[in-house]
Amino acid sequence: MSERRRGGLSEYVALVRGKAGTTGLGIMWSTVGIGTGIGPILVRRITGDDERRLRIALGCSYFVTALGVAIVAAAPVFSVALVGALLRGVGAGVGWVFSTQILLHLVPDRVRGRVFSTEFALLTLCSAAASAVAGRVIDLPQVGIRGTLWCMAAVVLIPGVLWSLWTARHPRGLPVGD
Repeated sequence: MSERRRGGLSEYVALVRGKAGTTGLGIMWSTVGIGTGIGPILVRRITGDDERRLRIALGCSYFVTALGVAIVAAAPVFSVALVGALLRGVGAGVGWVFSTQILLHLVPDRVRGRVFSTEFALLTLCSAAASAVAGRVIDLPQVGIRGTLWCMAAVVLIPGVLWSLWTARHPRGLPVGD
């Protein structure tokens, strides 16, 4: 079955030079990297150090990430996929940086190292599990790459909705420890 019929991204990478689309993938990953770099800087101009605004922006970052992944999934051409990749990077960058900043503010100094090492260990574990699941789902002929991307966009919405509901219910956040 051709990649186009399965809903794959080969039509994107065919527009870019490189053996097996490696140049196209490199451009996509570079675009994600640009998004992760500029996203937190630009959004920080809006939020400043206000914790409530940081938490709201963190919730929004999930939706921006999901929108970016959905744009890549639906993109008819490579340039549209790059717009989605940029948005995905902006959302992911804001999520990572702002969640770290909020944790730095909330976690007492005496346990900060343990909290951040646990966070990173869980991130690594979840990334490995998600990669394994996504790899299996991509290989299903009825799903393919586009279907997997749509699923990924939907899954990203789950913590975004939960975080947004929690933030709406607790507008001042939790009391800060010493």
